[in-house]
This record gives sequence, structure tokens and C-alpha cells, in this order.
Amino acid sequence: MKAIRIGEQIWADSNLAVTKFNNGDAIPLMDPKEFKQDWRFGKKWEKYSDERKPVCTLYKGEIERRTREGVLYNWFAANDERGICPDGWVIPTINDWIKLALYLKASEHLEKTEYQETRIFKGFSSKLKSKTGWDENLNGTDEYGFNLQALGNIGSLGDWRPIYKFTSMSFWTSSDYEFPYDQWVDTPFFVDDDMIINKGLKHSGYHVRCIRSECSLKQ
Repeated sequence: MKAIRIGEQIWADSNLAVTKFNNGDAIPLMDPKEFKQDWRFGKKWEKYSDERKPVCTLYKGEIERRTREGVLYNWFAANDERGICPDGWVIPTINDWIKLALYLKASEHLEKTEYQETRIFKGFSSKLKSKTGWDENLNGTDEYGFNLQALGNIGSLGDWRPIYKFTSMSFWTSSDYEFPYDQWVDTPFFVDDDMIINKGLKHSGYHVRCIRSECSLKQ
């Protein structure tokens, strides 16, 4: 994992791929290939999250993709007090992602429906996207070496979402909610050339991109 500077921020150039916490404890790793049916994988994944326990997996259990793509974690793994980012690095807040978008000249839009408001940052993510790996006409220019890939995610019921593979990307943040919304977390969802601020369920399986902590930047 290398450090790249974008404006005043320093980001990792790849998704986190660890399967141990910083103290050496293993993060439970579920291999989908051990389950004959996807729903059995989903039930076990959901059970971990129902019990607020950490768990991680690889997309369809393809070990050889771990270094290239990173690991999928539930929120309880990504934000466990034992830590998964290397020393001097942290899980970004949603404001860290917004700061990145605004530095890259994103235009902010607010879409309102009867039930909710959605913040959308348009016209910037192609600068972060990898040059290959997205669906046709969706690849980026990767101007900063951020290598934003389209790797999809796991739903809150432990369901693989192949529809998002090659078209979108989601990351965990540390931006938590208090009760009664404590199952939700603000997360960035990248699609087309935009970043949508979603409320992701902690049961879901997303990737992690670390950012240098404020303390380490001041040293």
C-alpha cells in the first residue's frame, strides 16, 4: 500500500486487504466456495452481523484477487477497536470523502423525495477511476493513482450483488449514527462520474480505503 497526496489529504492507493486486526487477532474469513448455495453463505454472514461480530470475505472466494482488489468487510470488522488500518492510517469519515470530491471540483446536488434527501457530487470520479475494469465507457483517467475500481458489494442479507460488479464501488466510513439509526452508516457510492452519499447498513460487505490520520500528518 502506497501513499498518494490529493490536495491536503493523503490516501492509500489501494483497497485494504488484511485478514487480521492490528493486534494479530484473525478477522473471521468466510469463503463462499465452502457453501453449496449462496443463501447459506448469506445466512451465516447475516448471523455475524446480527451479533455485531466482525467478518470478511473475498469476492466469490477468489484468493488470487485479494492483493489486486482488497477484502470485503462488514462494518463491525472495519471499525473494530482493534483496528485494521496500518499505523498512522484510519477509516475515513464521510466528510473526508466529501472533501476529496470538492477538491476535484465536484458539483454538489441535493435530490429530495417524499422520504429522504440524497447528496450527490457530480463530475469528478473519472479522475479517480482505474483506466480499465469498468463497463464500456465508464473507465476513468486515474490522474492521481487512486485506482478506483468497480468491484460491487455484498448486501445486508449477505447477498452477492453481481449487478454492481464493473459499474460501481462502495466504501466503509467511520461516520456512525446513534440509536435508533445505529444500523446505518454514511457511505460513498461511486457510479458513472458521481459519488452518492448512501446510508449503508452495517450488515453489508464493502471495501475499505484508508486515509492518513490528522495526527500523523502533523508529525
